[in-house]
Amino acid sequence: AARQQAMREQAALLCALVGRAEPQRPPPPPELAAELLARFAVNNHTLCDEELQEVGVGLYPLAALANHDCAPSAVQTFDGGAVVFRALRPLAAGEPVTIAYIELAQPVAARRAELRAQYLFECSCERCAAEAAAPPAAAAAATADADALVRGRAATLAAIDGARWAAALDASAACCECAARLYPPASPALGLEWLRLAKLRAHCDELAGAVDAWERALRVLRVSHGEASALVRDATTAMNGAKAELAYGGAG
Repeated sequence: AARQQAMREQAALLCALVGRAEPQRPPPPPELAAELLARFAVNNHTLCDEELQEVGVGLYPLAALANHDCAPSAVQTFDGGAVVFRALRPLAAGEPVTIAYIELAQPVAARRAELRAQYLFECSCERCAAEAAAPPAAAAAATADADALVRGRAATLAAIDGARWAAALDASAACCECAARLYPPASPALGLEWLRLAKLRAHCDELAGAVDAWERALRVLRVSHGEASALVRDATTAMNGAKAELAYGGAG
């Protein structure tokens, strides 16, 4: 009810603005404007850069046909303004293409609550069903991991900003451990956690550990972003450079 009221208020404001901009034309009916805003709200895609930072929103009618799953079969990335879907695992003929509408590193109750609030449905995917049926201790552990991941990301960025590299390295390593328990194996967010750790290890001259983190990151990112991605190319170049340095007696 609150969401519907907000849509009606936004529609009324939009109609008023249209009326002021083009006073010679009658504004659209508020009911129509509210319906169009509602359709956009539940069908738009958030445009992200290669590191999953939000840069805008767009409407892609074909891509909007993909349903949500908390263990999706595909991931969406963007090439300029074009949306690209990549399968995260082999798909059988006729198998649905699903994507994630929300942040997946949340306990089942939080994911379901966000999907209800934003997209107006109760998620009953296999992952949600399994986690909802798990013992209370498992739900408590997932909640603790999700909270630790949020705190760890903030701590990592704060330590980087303060040039406290050892602290950043420790916080990033802890994030990778939490992320590995929370995200599906091929989630691009998991790959980006490992990529950050690789860069920090390389900065701290821990080249062997950096190579390990780059390899883990690239196993995910080559699937989610594709071999041609600048992110993947840069990570591959950095990893190969570290391997070459190790081969010729660099730091371990």
